Amino acid sequence: MAMASLAGMDGEGLARMLSAQALLIYCGLIVLFAAIELLAARPSGTAAAAKGSKRNLVNFALWLFGMALLAALPLGLLAAAGLAADRGWGLFNRWAAPWPLVLLVALAGQTLVLYWLHRLSHAFAPLWRIHRVHHADPALDLSTGLRHHPAEVLITAPFHYGVVIALGLPAWAALLAGFLLFAGTLFKHLDASLPPRLERALGLVIATPALHRYHHSAHQPETDSNFGNFLIVWDRLFGTFHPASPAGPERLGLGDAHDRVADRLGWQLGLPMRDPPENSP
Repeated sequence: MAMASLAGMDGEGLARMLSAQALLIYCGLIVLFAAIELLAARPSGTAAAAKGSKRNLVNFALWLFGMALLAALPLGLLAAAGLAADRGWGLFNRWAAPWPLVLLVALAGQTLVLYWLHRLSHAFAPLWRIHRVHHADPALDLSTGLRHHPAEVLITAPFHYGVVIALGLPAWAALLAGFLLFAGTLFKHLDASLPPRLERALGLVIATPALHRYHHSAHQPETDSNFGNFLIVWDRLFGTFHPASPAGPERLGLGDAHDRVADRLGWQLGLPMRDPPENSP
């Protein structure tokens, strides 16, 4: 089994530290990217369109519901890594590799699986009814990255754990890759503008805010593009890449009826089972 040595800490010690500090790390990432969003705010940012609504409260509430459900599951990232190690399952339980390669393969494997799951969530109607809660936000900022229906969290989790087991990821790699994916989700939803050179450089590999903005367009051909979480290379490879432009998409969200209930938590929780009425106030 591959063991890492990062800053003098062995893999087991790093895993214990990451696990013990998980909540602090998640909250710290939210604060960090919120600060970046404030410093690099777009002059005509999309969040201004929803000013005064309760969308931020709804977005954070949905995230908390999802995290609570994950905590209640009998299997998590640590348990999946432990199961693979105990049974000798997966690539890195049979081959000792240097820690940078382990982390790189973990990120590649997780993002590839999530890319195809994300595409399926747009193409398969029952999954789209759940996933559209994320797209129902009429604005786009850091909080949108937290906005997922709890059922989607439960659907996605087994795919995360399956990658951990299939690759035989050590616990530290499973946890660290999870934090990096969370950071990537926050980053790509920022209502922020990057310097053009930095945008072009990062956009060769990473899903940037300007690229991901098209994924939240109300125009479906644009929505069905730039699916990548953290990495944009899968979109480039599989033909779903949409280049960024300063103007961005004309409109975000799903349309008028959805816009009117986007900041109603009860409606968003029930959205997979019902459509908002066209004449809702």
